[in-house]
Amino acid sequence: MPEFNDWFPTSRHGTTALNVMDFGAIGDGVGNALSTLGYTTLAQAQTEEILHTASGRMVGPYPSAVASDLSDTADWCAITECFKHAFSHETSPGVWVSNGTASYLNSPVFLPAGRYIIRKPLYWHNIQGAWIYGSGNGTQIYNEFGTPGESSCILANGFGYCLVENINFGTLGGEASSKAFDLNSDNGATTTVASNGCAFNKCNFSAPTGVGLAIADPASFAGAGYMGSEMSFYQCQFNTSAVGCYIANWNALNFSFIGCGGTDNGVWLQISAGGAVTVMNASLAANGIDIVVGAGSCTVLTTRSESQYFVSASFPTALIGCSHAAGSNTAVFCRVEAAAVYAYGCDTTVGRICGSGSMHLENCSFNNSTFYILTVIDSGGLIRLTHQNPYELWLDGDEVKITGVTGTGADNINGVWIIDKINSTTIDLVGSTFSGTYTSLGTSGAARIQPGPHYHLRDVVSPGFPFPTKVMTGSFPSRSVHETVTRDWSVLWLDSGGTFDNLGAAGEVIFTLPSLLGYGVRGAAFKFVVLTNQALTIKVYDYGAPGAFGLTSRIFRAGGYATAGTQITCNTIGATLEIYLADGASIGDAPIVAGESQVGHRWVVRSETGTWTISGTPA
Repeated sequence: MPEFNDWFPTSRHGTTALNVMDFGAIGDGVGNALSTLGYTTLAQAQTEEILHTASGRMVGPYPSAVASDLSDTADWCAITECFKHAFSHETSPGVWVSNGTASYLNSPVFLPAGRYIIRKPLYWHNIQGAWIYGSGNGTQIYNEFGTPGESSCILANGFGYCLVENINFGTLGGEASSKAFDLNSDNGATTTVASNGCAFNKCNFSAPTGVGLAIADPASFAGAGYMGSEMSFYQCQFNTSAVGCYIANWNALNFSFIGCGGTDNGVWLQISAGGAVTVMNASLAANGIDIVVGAGSCTVLTTRSESQYFVSASFPTALIGCSHAAGSNTAVFCRVEAAAVYAYGCDTTVGRICGSGSMHLENCSFNNSTFYILTVIDSGGLIRLTHQNPYELWLDGDEVKITGVTGTGADNINGVWIIDKINSTTIDLVGSTFSGTYTSLGTSGAARIQPGPHYHLRDVVSPGFPFPTKVMTGSFPSRSVHETVTRDWSVLWLDSGGTFDNLGAAGEVIFTLPSLLGYGVRGAAFKFVVLTNQALTIKVYDYGAPGAFGLTSRIFRAGGYATAGTQITCNTIGATLEIYLADGASIGDAPIVAGESQVGHRWVVRSETGTWTISGTPA
């Protein structure tokens, strides 16, 4: 067997690191079964070197070979033997005992750049404090065998406080139980090491039809499914798997994914048990769904998604500084299922928020996609628009906002409209009247179309979970109302068209309509129902003293603009109120009430039952 430094002459770690090449690894991506190297018996393979003609070097022997038909690959045998020397010790000739928690006896393991082919899992058993590293992005361990039970790449049982760097783990796949890396524990049944406290740096995981990285999966083997906590992942990729990373044990807690990413997964990260997960600075794209929070809690920070479905949350989730750049009618920013979700400083192009849970938002930006209007024509007296649009953005009955149209009759087209969708680029404005010659159209013009206040509000049902397959065209989702909703909670795009009530309230519920200054929108609509014998009060946002802006907000009754105030209240059970934003005026907009040259917002009551009292004097 060659001297170690023949393979690793300039290591900054000296000769303490063991190199798998020194144990006969080839790493040429061929999958060299021992039988193809020229061995004729298992005993010969275990004891003799042999010439590898393709590389011109001597390889072997392979003491870890076990298959009598010599089907074990040279890479599998070499990595197994190298790990034996690195993480166990010989107590008597031929008797090897795991170092276990005596990690000071371990040696680092190095895998030079290469594609190491195996045809059954590598068993990393009872290892603590290991350092296993490859060469940049050029090191891959790949199981090319798809036979059930043999198709995983790494099966780790008792793998704690280890550092794994610069290695790609992959499988051919072919079965749902296939795993690129199965990080598990049998809770001490055959190990002295607990599986926790590991760190992975610049590693890739891929298992088509299977799981890239499975943490404490009880279905892996008899007695499996324990531990798996305090794990950290830095700049790791989870790609091309049914599930990129799967967290499966209730004691699998405290995970950090920093600078990670992944594409082409059914689900990128699935938290089915455990939790307390942080995802930070991730880059995600082309996944069926990025993150499923099915247990514990999850915080997602400054993460960008280009997948159609960003987050599905059934347990508490925080989304902070995230960006969702996805189009089409199946795009979902967050589905809130029986959970409390908090979002701060997020933006999404066209993704929806849906589900039956409670969501609190601050300083978020939605509905920020616009497309140029190419043509405006007369369609039986209605206005028909053709727009520049690569996506299926709208459904019949959705609303769009038209801006920038000029020419004769432009005042009758700029604004918010319910639509009749013709195809992906053409819509009719329901109830409109074609009345002029319109200009400023085309890709260089100012006329644009974008989602209106009722868009993003259609619920998405998914009988083929996790993939949304149908968009409801019926009722909007209702949501739990906070007793006090601050101006930071933008209900403009979240719940326009939703229904709020005071069910279960112990006292007065105060709902503050949001500040929409600068949005220039109209038509955001809400319905309120009194279900408990407590006052339900709807307020407008109070700017305080007009000051330099001269802005006020008021609630009016339609047709009775002289009767206005800053709030409207009712405590009669069964009473309802529907209110909509007549405009989102900013400085310079024409007033509804004579003498008010500068008005903040005009919320108008369009229908009501019961006795609602308008009160309060605007500043």
